[in-house]
Amino acid sequence: MSRTSKLAELRAKTDRQLVGIINQQLEFALYLARMAEDTNSSGDFDSARADRFRAEKTYTDVAQLLSKVDDLDERQRLEHKLSRLGGVLAVAEACSSAVS
Repeated sequence: MSRTSKLAELRAKTDRQLVGIINQQLEFALYLARMAEDTNSSGDFDSARADRFRAEKTYTDVAQLLSKVDDLDERQRLEHKLSRLGGVLAVAEACSSAVS
């Protein structure tokens, strides 16, 4: 196996791992954002604020990492999921503002 093909193979593996990490982070942030909605509506404002903050930080981190994903289909899929997270965060923020 040539050195170039070995490097290409390693790069492909790294790209797959990056996609997996980003996907897991988005899933967890979506969970946190939904939890923020639920805990806010139940009156646990401190927990809701902490969950929303962690989800917002993940949103920012993932938005920066997406440009590193070379596979266009994967990037678009992750961008769509990031957009969904943004929508859930907007709802969580609106719920928080309505209660405050």
